[in-house]
Amino acid sequence: MVYVLPIIALLLSFLSFLSSVRFLFSRQGFIWVIPILLSLVLSYENLTTLLYVGEYIESMDTSYTLSSIIPFLISFLWYIAIIVFHFTLKNTTSENKYKNESIKNRNEALYLEKFERRQAKREKKRREESEILPPEKPEIKEFKDRDFE
Repeated sequence: MVYVLPIIALLLSFLSFLSSVRFLFSRQGFIWVIPILLSLVLSYENLTTLLYVGEYIESMDTSYTLSSIIPFLISFLWYIAIIVFHFTLKNTTSENKYKNESIKNRNEALYLEKFERRQAKREKKRREESEILPPEKPEIKEFKDRDFE
């Protein structure tokens, strides 16, 4: 029964590490480096606590004290903080996505405007060239075969 809180604390700190590694491959991946390092430090501390409990089980009191609950609380709060941080960044990503989409739409509009301007310029140039040259008189060939009369 003494092992329960250190094991749960170790599992929570390991879950926070795995969550941080998973979020490392998201859009804001570089932000997750610090939580990964802090999760590793927290996992190491919880592992040493678990090993200490395993070594000195005979001399330890079986009731839970504040010193045995603190690593569990820290791990639990750290895991909750990572989840909240992830959802906060996720909401920010949708705002960034809207901003990126609006920038893309603006660039596309500018490109189409430039393309239409070039096309209008070519059309104007073609019209000016056709106005300079006199229109050619079409040649009508005389129909010589009159079999249908």
